[in-house]
Amino acid sequence: MFKLGTITETNETEVELKHPTTGLGLGAFITIAGPEHPERKRRVFDHARRLRQAMERAGKVTLDDPEVSAEQTLSMLCDCTLGWRGLADKDGKELVFSKQATRELYLPPENAWIRRQVQEAFDDAARFIKSSAEN
Repeated sequence: MFKLGTITETNETEVELKHPTTGLGLGAFITIAGPEHPERKRRVFDHARRLRQAMERAGKVTLDDPEVSAEQTLSMLCDCTLGWRGLADKDGKELVFSKQATRELYLPPENAWIRRQVQEAFDDAARFIKSSAEN
């Protein structure tokens, strides 16, 4: 018999960045909000409301420009990044977390591999599930 409470969903998870070619862990960790985290849910609901309003005004579904969609995805990822550890700038100075610093980390093309790894974890609901030893 399945015992409730032995599998739970967490509000956040920590993602270790991996070297993009070797796959080895880099010792740098980014914390992201899970599907049930209040900030993430707020962003998802706001987006759904905007889509609904646009559909009601136009009477049909309209698609965003791809650049607008990319910006919305980046903005969501930035807003749902809750912190990090083990990151340093090019001079070796610890990178202090802030929402602006998050955008500056994810946006440059040379850091696209970081953004892709975090986005992949963000989209993987299983990363936010914990199982107890009792199940």
